[in-house]
Amino acid sequence: MLLRSLASTGKLLRHKPIPSLARQLSSTHREIPALTKERYPVQRGQFAEVTDGDIAKFESILGGSRVLTQSEDIQGFNIDYLGSVRGYSRVVLKPKSTGEVAEIMKFCNERRLA
Repeated sequence: MLLRSLASTGKLLRHKPIPSLARQLSSTHREIPALTKERYPVQRGQFAEVTDGDIAKFESILGGSRVLTQSEDIQGFNIDYLGSVRGYSRVVLKPKSTGEVAEIMKFCNERRLA
């Protein structure tokens, strides 16, 4: 009843749809942001770099389809949600279970990967 009376008096606010992020990003040209390490004076800790052997280990845990190494596949994972900074990871892992996460974390801890 209240809605009908508000609608008849024109007092209902009409909401405007918010364009999706995908639409906004696809319709505007955005530059790839600078690497975080170049933009901010933060020094990386004493961690190992990912090697081909590490990637082979990840593939043995997850299978090849859930280990992304191609730059075009991982670029979106290296840029923050605001599009202002960029990391330089060379691999993205997609575990499906807590067991896989635990095995990956154990391996990374042993190898000092971060």
